[in-house]
Amino acid sequence: MPWKSALVALTLLVAVGAAVGTAGAVTNDGDVRAVDDQPRAVSTVPNTTNYLSPETTDRTSFVRGDVDVTAAAGASAQRLQGQYERNVFDTRFESTPEDEQVDLVRETADSTDARLDRLATRYEVLLTAYSNGSLSPGTFLRRVARLSVDGEVARSNLEHVSERVDDSGTSVPVTLETRITDLQTTPATLPDPVVDRTEAGLAGQRDPPVVYTGSAGSGLVLATVDDGELIRTATIPGDYAPDQPDQFAQAEGREVILALQRGGELYPWAYDNNIGGPQIRGFGNTGIYLIRVNYGHGTLQTYLSGGSGQPFHEIQTTNPEGVPVTDTTVRATDSLNVTVETTTDSGPMRITLIQPSTNAPLNGTVSVDGQVVGRTGDDGTLWTVQPAGQFRVNVTDGPNSVEVAVP
Repeated sequence: MPWKSALVALTLLVAVGAAVGTAGAVTNDGDVRAVDDQPRAVSTVPNTTNYLSPETTDRTSFVRGDVDVTAAAGASAQRLQGQYERNVFDTRFESTPEDEQVDLVRETADSTDARLDRLATRYEVLLTAYSNGSLSPGTFLRRVARLSVDGEVARSNLEHVSERVDDSGTSVPVTLETRITDLQTTPATLPDPVVDRTEAGLAGQRDPPVVYTGSAGSGLVLATVDDGELIRTATIPGDYAPDQPDQFAQAEGREVILALQRGGELYPWAYDNNIGGPQIRGFGNTGIYLIRVNYGHGTLQTYLSGGSGQPFHEIQTTNPEGVPVTDTTVRATDSLNVTVETTTDSGPMRITLIQPSTNAPLNGTVSVDGQVVGRTGDDGTLWTVQPAGQFRVNVTDGPNSVEVAVP
């Protein structure tokens, strides 16, 4: 098998009709067990797609990732180091006899594996420190952004190695091909558009986003409203399970179909309302599957682990206007009228501010639990992220202020 073909993920466009039925995995006795019997890792929401979330949320906050020269310089240094490492690999690869090039590739995989293990440990320590309150939200988000750059460098290095070897025609064992692919699908190397926006804001490359963070010891949710879209990511590293056998592959020749069916069990509304059919992408023999579903008001991308039968990393991009409102709270004074429309935890939330006697929109400052999240603007409306649990919204316009308790 050519090196590159093992790294380029298999992509299948499968009609919804092919995903009917119940996903199964083969037990030790050879029977097919319904993966749907396992606990669901997603939260159920009516009239919109379900979403991945930790079972509990220990801490929530809003953070504005303002420009940080030190963080920006650190990210630049990390990327330069990555380029240096790729150049070193090229030099060594060109000067290594052909029969020893596989050893060099294996050495690179070993060092990258060790790097990703260290990243996973650092991420776990960060998550614990933030969840128990010993790390400030701003420091936490900056460090998460730095870890993300480390993961980006590792992924770029692996991609470079695969391309370099493919161009050379060197034959590489399938087990090593699979290992390289597997390293590119760890939680540390997968994309996170919220962190990307944060890192760009820290570097001064764009307006810094206001990011909602919801964490527990088991996982992290990040969300922001940017350019009219709610972008939400969730990661639960414990459900990655790379050392467990691929439950879907044990039913020989049906792994992609079973993984696709499992996606339908976890996200039934998205499947029922899909546009163009669910798409599934397998990554070689890693047991990781990327399922993508487009629907009327958004896009779902979820990474499903065959080892756990659960999603472990999810990206959702949503038009807030399309998400059903579940509750509306209004608070009015002689000077201000505030309406708070909520949907679901870490989903979109709309705050509207008007002048009561004229219904004219007002541009007020909005805080959630004491943290400023933005302004209502000239149209009197602000879309932001709804925190988990109970919270308070405060809207201020000049000397006037209104507070709304939700729910």
